Amino acid sequence: MDDKRIWFSILVVGIFFHTAASMVMPLGLDAYVHLNYVTDGIDDGSPSLDWGEIRTDGAEYSTPTEVSADDKWMVWHTIIGLWIAVFGNGIASFHMLSLLIFLLTLGTIYWCTSRITNANNALALTAICAIYSPLIRATGRLYQENIILLFATLIIFGLLQIRWKKRPTLWASIVFFSLMAILSIKGLNPAYAIILFIPPAVIAAKGLDFKPISVPIALLSCIIMSVVFTSLRGESLSTDTGYFIFNALFVGGFIYLFMGTLIFISDMRNRSSDSDLLVLLTQVCFVGLIAYIVMLMEVEKSSLQVTAVVAAEQFSYIFRYLSVLIIPMWWSYFLRSKEQELVLNNNPSRYAFGFALLIMLLLNSSML
Repeated sequence: MDDKRIWFSILVVGIFFHTAASMVMPLGLDAYVHLNYVTDGIDDGSPSLDWGEIRTDGAEYSTPTEVSADDKWMVWHTIIGLWIAVFGNGIASFHMLSLLIFLLTLGTIYWCTSRITNANNALALTAICAIYSPLIRATGRLYQENIILLFATLIIFGLLQIRWKKRPTLWASIVFFSLMAILSIKGLNPAYAIILFIPPAVIAAKGLDFKPISVPIALLSCIIMSVVFTSLRGESLSTDTGYFIFNALFVGGFIYLFMGTLIFISDMRNRSSDSDLLVLLTQVCFVGLIAYIVMLMEVEKSSLQVTAVVAAEQFSYIFRYLSVLIIPMWWSYFLRSKEQELVLNNNPSRYAFGFALLIMLLLNSSML
């Protein structure tokens, strides 16, 4: 069987997993929180939650505090609100929304990838994304990873179009508003997009070249930024912080990125200025995400009053945040040369590749 048929078969299996997940998995806690915000806003025009500690001993019953959305998550809440207005607020309706977002994400990945490399590589990358477990979980639980990946794909593609002088004004606008959308979806101030947009846009517009940072520098940056993020959040630093950093680097860096990438890649000899820039972008985003993950684990440990080991185990799903790195990481490989191909039959690591695919398929089956 040729590579194209294999990749297409994997893509079909991936779509099946996402469809099954949307049918059998319950909505996640985050999804229910956002759905309650939206439905409350529809009811009284002021989206809020009744929030507070649970106390059940007579006179000490909890008096919930009203927590307003304060215009956070506006993009995400608007999408949900429009969907409810058209299709209603049933559970099945929300699962349909999640599946539709996934399909739009796959379509965006294929369309953009086919324009920076070729249709075969686009099909291969789309198939890999389709069987990526964190994205399947996101589809089943109406998490935000799929829509974040959609906007991230547009951002990276747009920066490349600016760099290549292909309708730079249009793509600069798309990049900026996509960045605002991601910040809004994650509950951050969209105005920060101005700060985050200017450096990469200038680098792309000027055609500047940068080399990736070395692995030791990247690891040191992860440690420093983890300490900074945790301190700014008001959490105390301890040996637990070191444990969280090690855990994040091993699981997120070694397993999710290093092993996951090298299993599929057959040729690392070539390189280009475009691929170097995307590697650097991947590294910068990786440092920020690792620091954010470490900070969140410290917060959860303090909130739940548990040990670092328990906190890391209970919140191991948090590494799904790294799924946003799929696109710059793989595109950096495709842009090493025009002849760069993601192949199966002639891949020196084809047996390891097949084993990795089997593990991913078994993992996906176990979630359903």
